[in-house]
Amino acid sequence: MKLNADILLENLAPEFPAELSGHHTAELNLGRPEFYLDSSQPMEAGHLYLLPGEQFPRHLKMEKGCVILCAGNTAVANAYLDRCCLIRLRDRTDPFVLMNAVTAIYDKYSRWYDRLHQIVETTADLAEMTEATSRLFGNPLMVLDSEFRFVTTAGYPEGHRHIAIDDRGGEKLSLSAMNQFLSTMDMQIDETDPLHLDILGNSVLSYNLFDAEEYAGSVTLE
Repeated sequence: MKLNADILLENLAPEFPAELSGHHTAELNLGRPEFYLDSSQPMEAGHLYLLPGEQFPRHLKMEKGCVILCAGNTAVANAYLDRCCLIRLRDRTDPFVLMNAVTAIYDKYSRWYDRLHQIVETTADLAEMTEATSRLFGNPLMVLDSEFRFVTTAGYPEGHRHIAIDDRGGEKLSLSAMNQFLSTMDMQIDETDPLHLDILGNSVLSYNLFDAEEYAGSVTLE
């Protein structure tokens, strides 16, 4: 399971407040963390290096696309921000404590990834996959078909009727939510990248689903 710098930054807070700077991408291409021990070797793209600030080399070889997680004085690192991404912890942190924390983040996403594959290979139950995903992100999640009917939902409080749910039976989006959904999407049903939408005052991330290249619905995470 590979992650990116934004996911790491979000999961490190609030225990390890940090800031992100330099060259980075949204692509999930970042392997598990490793200590940078040999300054004679270049830092490689797609690698996540842990490096205490006081040990940051003044002369460093690196490929564009590596990520450095650093705690402590990192003024020297500013010279490399056109080639690397720097996750700079605001407080000094024991590097071994930090390694354990980052490893735990990777473990969390790997367990989710493995669980999804297990479900697909056994029951293929969409409700189980939705529930596992909602628990991971800690946000409500809904799956709609091509006619905006609910296939399954997860993470909504029991007995709570969400504003987007139709009062006439709760099988599909309410008329107001559907109108805003379509208007906000601007009929982007061919879009393969996630869409950031605002539906009835809620910020959501929606991802279109396809069956044989035909629009089949969407997964929407609040």
